[in-house]
Amino acid sequence: MEYQKHIRTDEENNVFLHRTHTSLVDAIMREGLGCCAGDLLGTATWQPSDLENAEGLYRQTHKGNNAVVVIKIPTSRIKEIPKSSRNSIATVKGIGYFHPNRAEFTIRPEFVDGWINRETDAYTPNPYENRKPVEGYEQFEDMFD
Repeated sequence: MEYQKHIRTDEENNVFLHRTHTSLVDAIMREGLGCCAGDLLGTATWQPSDLENAEGLYRQTHKGNNAVVVIKIPTSRIKEIPKSSRNSIATVKGIGYFHPNRAEFTIRPEFVDGWINRETDAYTPNPYENRKPVEGYEQFEDMFD
């Protein structure tokens, strides 16, 4: 199945899954995934490399959520982050940015790989070619190290 290629961590990428409603997918694809207090794990599930365990976590859902957004952050980038900062990964410069309109730390849209329709298990890659933070984010760049 196509979606199984995108639900588990591998040597190249750490994979996180965010469960949501299809009506919110386009905004996440364009602008990135907002994270309360910069904590990606507060809104998404880290996926193990073992397919059976990754599949089990993928199957978990919240009532009314029919989409799963796939976040892929290169393993090399994760290794650069001190362990003490890994819970607030959206506050790491180059991985996150501060969204000026939503006033929250946000995983940059270049790490939003695509999404999976939970009703059909169909995977759709992020269609936006030029995935950059929204206009105005630069004014908050001094918040990052």
